[in-house]
Amino acid sequence: MLNLTKKIKLAFTLFVFYLTPNLAFSDEFSSVDNSSYTNVDYKNALKGVVLKIGAAPFPPFVTVSEGAYKDPCGIEIEILNELQKRLGYSLDKNKYIFAPSDFVLSAGHNGTIDIMLGGLSLTKERLKIYPTSPAYYQSSQAIVTRASDADHIKSFDDLNGKTLATEMGIDIRSWLDGSNAHVKIKEYATNFMTYYAISKGDADATIIDTPNALFYSNKWDFGNLKIAFITNVGNEDSNVGLIYKRGFKYTKYFNAALKDMLADGTVQKIIDKYTKD
Repeated sequence: MLNLTKKIKLAFTLFVFYLTPNLAFSDEFSSVDNSSYTNVDYKNALKGVVLKIGAAPFPPFVTVSEGAYKDPCGIEIEILNELQKRLGYSLDKNKYIFAPSDFVLSAGHNGTIDIMLGGLSLTKERLKIYPTSPAYYQSSQAIVTRASDADHIKSFDDLNGKTLATEMGIDIRSWLDGSNAHVKIKEYATNFMTYYAISKGDADATIIDTPNALFYSNKWDFGNLKIAFITNVGNEDSNVGLIYKRGFKYTKYFNAALKDMLADGTVQKIIDKYTKD
């Protein structure tokens, strides 16, 4: 796991170097493309189009096991692979751009990349700014702690006085609205590093999408992590989908193809592959 951490840090550094000149937010927003994607002839419609796609490692949506950035897998990687077959576009330099979600969203905000993925929620705030795909997954949030602490944390109020870990750019404090919990927040560069901090005792818990929590609590044996409880089931802000850069020209093609993939069962088969034992 230490090797994985180092490789994630390296990818993070390379990504920042690659995108830094364009990271400053613009004061003006392009209008969000809400055009219809009904009856769109999308087959090979993007042949010859080259796209930059930013992916935040966030298993099981985007997984780069042992730093295998040239051969990623996961729900969204397979969805994008199928979209590529149907639409005919190609990836810039034939690869995804991997970085933490904060930098992926920043780059998409400025148009440095075209599509953002990594288990990103289609929150009300993001829907106001970006064109997006239809939601293809509705998640919930899990509170993850060390296994030895899980039995003592059954509600948000039990987090009072605790230190919560989160990836930079993810506002987990908003999930605590309405509770009496007063918490300290520690931010980390990557999703994995939040779990590592909990495992090593630098933080007490995190609030995170349930599929990701299940991945680390079940598959990272040395982490000694456990889900304490699950919340926000059915919350609209927990819908997951692709987020496109502002002014993205190809929204209707992507969304028409994805709509058909949802209807013909392709998306569900991919999700089942990664979420069912």
